[in-house]
Amino acid sequence: MKSIRIMAPVVLLLVGSLAAPSAAEESARVSAFCGGKAVTLYGTPGNDVIHGTGNADVIHGFGGNDRIKGFGGDDTICGGDGDDLIWGGSGVDFIYGEAGHDSIEGGSGGDLLSGGPGNDVFDPGTGTGGTVEGGKGHDYVWILDAGDNDIFGGSGRDTVSFSSAPVRMRVDLSTGHYDSWAPGALIGSLIFEVEVVIGSVYNDILIGDGNRNWLYGYKGGDVLKGRGGDDFLFGETGADTLLGGGGYDVLNGGSGVDDCDGEVEKSCP
Repeated sequence: MKSIRIMAPVVLLLVGSLAAPSAAEESARVSAFCGGKAVTLYGTPGNDVIHGTGNADVIHGFGGNDRIKGFGGDDTICGGDGDDLIWGGSGVDFIYGEAGHDSIEGGSGGDLLSGGPGNDVFDPGTGTGGTVEGGKGHDYVWILDAGDNDIFGGSGRDTVSFSSAPVRMRVDLSTGHYDSWAPGALIGSLIFEVEVVIGSVYNDILIGDGNRNWLYGYKGGDVLKGRGGDDFLFGETGADTLLGGGGYDVLNGGSGVDDCDGEVEKSCP
């Protein structure tokens, strides 16, 4: 799977709809707040491209499918309505996708990434001490780099993928914790309200909770444990061990010589 690095540099601070906003729209924009702070850069009801500065900016895209980049500084960014692409950059940023199907990337700081209503995609980046809040919808969190971020999926069927993680992973949804096996590797923290977990290319341990889970080992010789609930376990490539636990579980070992224990077993010896 590929990174969601979402944006190449552009030169304009603001490119919006060619139609001039009404007096009411203009008044609402200039008096707007984002994250409890007065907005310093704002878009239009159309599709905008907004670049911040090296300072602590407060940016609001308003309506439309916007592309927003915070650059340096501890920025606060609100996408507004629409399917927005937002990148925080360096600094400790607070990013709110709000309504729409948004793609949000943190950067090198310990950022807050909040999706809001919609099916959102997140890349927390390399920072430590950050938080991802999926909100309503079926959200997707990609762990691509070493980092230390809390993940809260929210309502909906939410997915966390470690398919591009640089180390092997241990994820336990029943205790709400994930971490790496590799000594000295800084990756891991809290994980709650997540239903789907995808492992790395290494030998992972993925453990479900009392709800219905979908666990994918991806590559490597993985151990998957469903625990309670009617779970779906997929070993995929490698010699995997699949243990359904309580509930009516469906296990698919995939390629490789796999060890399975569940109610329905496919591609298992």
